[in-house]
Amino acid sequence: MKKSRITIISVTAAVAVIAFLFFLNHVMISVRLNELVAGLKDIDRAEASIDHIGLVATYEVHKKLFENRISQDGADEIEQRIQSLRVLKEKSGGPLPSFSDILTRPALGVINFNRAILGKPPLRTPHIDDPLSPDMDLAYYYERNMHFDRAIKLYDKALARPNLASETRAGALLHQGYCYALADREADARRNYMNILENHARENSAVTAAILLRYLDGFSAARRVILTGNEGPFMRSQKLINLLAYRQALTILESVGNDANAGDRAALKYFEARCLAGLGRTQKAAESYLDVITSFPASRYAKYSNRKLFMIGSSQGNVAITGLAAKINSRLKDPLLERMMEESAPVPGPVIKPGREIAVEIPPEMAKKIDIMTAEKKKASFPRGASLIVYTDDGNIFKGKVIEDGQDQLSLDTSIGVIKVKKDRISRTAYK
Repeated sequence: MKKSRITIISVTAAVAVIAFLFFLNHVMISVRLNELVAGLKDIDRAEASIDHIGLVATYEVHKKLFENRISQDGADEIEQRIQSLRVLKEKSGGPLPSFSDILTRPALGVINFNRAILGKPPLRTPHIDDPLSPDMDLAYYYERNMHFDRAIKLYDKALARPNLASETRAGALLHQGYCYALADREADARRNYMNILENHARENSAVTAAILLRYLDGFSAARRVILTGNEGPFMRSQKLINLLAYRQALTILESVGNDANAGDRAALKYFEARCLAGLGRTQKAAESYLDVITSFPASRYAKYSNRKLFMIGSSQGNVAITGLAAKINSRLKDPLLERMMEESAPVPGPVIKPGREIAVEIPPEMAKKIDIMTAEKKKASFPRGASLIVYTDDGNIFKGKVIEDGQDQLSLDTSIGVIKVKKDRISRTAYK
């Protein structure tokens, strides 16, 4: 009996030792792998090639728009591709899971004690010892969604940390300078870029800073020419938007107000929405884009607006907004947006503390308008020779006699000749 008890205790002790060694080995591997993750994340942050491409691409695309060297379709396509790369990069890293973080801390302490004896620097893991990451990640989230003032404050918080690595400080200064520039604080942006060039000349950020500084000077000179020119307010505001001067452009557009003719109203509302988005008023911008879509569904600005709406949702990881844009496109039939949706993998939004996320909600009355607009229209049939009044989505009114009632279009004999109206553009009809 005694011998059996000793055997049981010995086996139990052996199993316990093996289990302990197994867990300890796993913790050691997790610590080492997370050390590798931390190192790779530092390298990624230092190189930041995709981030830097995004900053330069913003200026380059708008410069080409200003010079009429690229269409709005081309600009939207490039912007979405850059944005997709940014989102995928943001989602690509993170600490590796461990069986127990309770065991990780003492194991890390033992490892660092041994490393201290050997004169080596301590190890760290991203989820334990990297207080900088949350501030930088949140700042980048705000920057990407054009909430530049909020991003600037977080970059200030990150830059205030002592002993910040040179490449990390240069990267933060670069992104903060970009935010300053788009927030219409040119002097602050120039100060950041010069700081990088003077104090961090060996970092990769210095090359990008020099490029952005040239763009900043060129855009500033072009804005002064436009503001002192003799062009009409609508054309001036459009050019200012292409030069990223959202605040100045919005002031001009608001002065035009109700004086715009019927043909310019869709464009006016679309460019107002662009300004609101650039100023970080995301909720109001989304509502304005939807207003363009529901009020002028047959105009090209409805398609432009729906693309911007999709980009808002894509940038935030807001599947409700991207889904709404897809629903709207079932009516608008925009082939470019279809390609954009195919190329953009659905990615959930970043984990943001409550109250700090950028929330966009669709007002119930606007959602109802979208439902009505996207509902399948019943194609009415009209007898040949009937006198008809046809109202279209883009505000046109045609009066004439029915010549032919086809499956997709209606032919009318009007005072100005034969008019063919696509049935999916007809909002309502009435007999004379």
